[in-house]
Amino acid sequence: MNVLLKRINLSLVLFILSFTVSCGGSERPPRLPSKPLPRPVPKPEPVPDPMPGKKSCVIPGSRFNVDGRYKTRTFMTGKYKLVKPITDGNCISPIFNFSNGTNASLLYYRSIVQRMASHGYVVSSVDTRQSGSGRENYDAVLQAREIDNVDRNKVCLNGHSQGGQGVASVTYKLEQKFPEMKIASMYSEPAFGMNNPSYTWQIPLIKSDAFVFSGSRDTVVPKSWVMRGWSRMQMENKYWYEGIGASHLNATSWMATGGLVFCNMSLLGHEDAKSYFGNLPDSRFWRFVDE
Repeated sequence: MNVLLKRINLSLVLFILSFTVSCGGSERPPRLPSKPLPRPVPKPEPVPDPMPGKKSCVIPGSRFNVDGRYKTRTFMTGKYKLVKPITDGNCISPIFNFSNGTNASLLYYRSIVQRMASHGYVVSSVDTRQSGSGRENYDAVLQAREIDNVDRNKVCLNGHSQGGQGVASVTYKLEQKFPEMKIASMYSEPAFGMNNPSYTWQIPLIKSDAFVFSGSRDTVVPKSWVMRGWSRMQMENKYWYEGIGASHLNATSWMATGGLVFCNMSLLGHEDAKSYFGNLPDSRFWRFVDE
């Protein structure tokens, strides 16, 4: 009896196995879900107007050799000094950055900073002994771009002596980082080569308009030193004027007036500034050197 039951159980097991093979052996293995096709990387959107519909705080028709209509407010962001015009909030301010000379405090250049801010520019600067490298003033421009009611893509630069050399580096870095940015650069009695030999290859690559200022009585940075950078400039619009009677220590009045005129002309396209700038060499305070 036990032998018979064992045979029946064995037969039943063989029957089940054969049925499983015959019914399921021909099935295909389940398909794995296919990976989704990669989505194309979206193209970067164009940079929008920072304040659409708002006019510039810098108004044509103002006098260039005196302070403008706006009261100003000064504040610090870390080590960076920022000066902004006090407006009704219905206009936007372009950026002005100033680079100090060797061992010269920003207090020495306060008339330049005040002139620009009172005419509607947001001014950024930093006290540094290494202004020729351009590193800290580049960061100062970035700080100014974060302020409310500022035109982030219009920047005017000015620097004196070692800081004049630094303007080249700041201009180059901004052009590389922000190709849509409009830049106007003034090089005031620039000590080209001081603390930054890279000016030799940077300057030929700069495209932004350049205004070089030298002093007729400057014995610290003579014309031959200024020529180091001027001879390498390849941009379409470049100007070299000399301040008659300007030494290395009394040049702030030339920098304040000349810088404001040049910024308004080159950065904002003001016709009154263009006319004033073109007539400067006809005055008793300026002389045309080269163009």
